[in-house]
Amino acid sequence: MQLGEGLPKLCRLYQKYSNRKPTMQEVLEAKIHGVSEEYVKEVHAMRYKDLSMKKVMEARIHGVNEEFIKQAKQKRYSFTSIDKYIALKIHGIAIKSLKE
Repeated sequence: MQLGEGLPKLCRLYQKYSNRKPTMQEVLEAKIHGVSEEYVKEVHAMRYKDLSMKKVMEARIHGVNEEFIKQAKQKRYSFTSIDKYIALKIHGIAIKSLKE
């Protein structure tokens, strides 16, 4: 896949879910860091809306995904902000080691 493939679709999808139009630089950076259309849909499905493309990219870079959030919630770590889940990942807190 070429870097430019799917950029317009990613841009439209992001704009649909966030009500923001990302810059081409944000879209390119997101693509470089592995933000796919599927990941944008996944973030939206997790009820995190109106995130900047940079925040979506940060979550992707640190491995915050639906499964990680689901595991954290099972351990009673339920946050309204995706930033808290990103912080868990950044600080290396493994969900399996969190207390019950």
